[in-house]
Amino acid sequence: MTLCITGQYGEVTPTRCTDPAPYIDMRPGQEGLPLSPVPPYSQVEYSPPPDPSLYLLEPSNHAVDRYSLRNLAFQSRYLPLQTLGPGATAAWVDPVERLIFVADGNRVYYANLP
Repeated sequence: MTLCITGQYGEVTPTRCTDPAPYIDMRPGQEGLPLSPVPPYSQVEYSPPPDPSLYLLEPSNHAVDRYSLRNLAFQSRYLPLQTLGPGATAAWVDPVERLIFVADGNRVYYANLP
């Protein structure tokens, strides 16, 4: 992921980007450390304020990772309790109803978000 900051209208400040974005890990035992390595993601889903987040699908583990846009931090990983098919093909998050959906081929699974 890349973090870009643009100048305001009328300013001469150029757009500045940091690649990769300086995300930090917030998992127990990893607090405040740079996030590495970053798994291979296949899809990104944006969740708007009041808690702006990015949800990224890591298909081989059927995992969906949540990144905070407020503090550029890895927040949590959502995994199925049982083994699903060969690999997740899509994911979607409903921030209003607090649900997460993961598709594996022609099957769709869902769960409540904490």
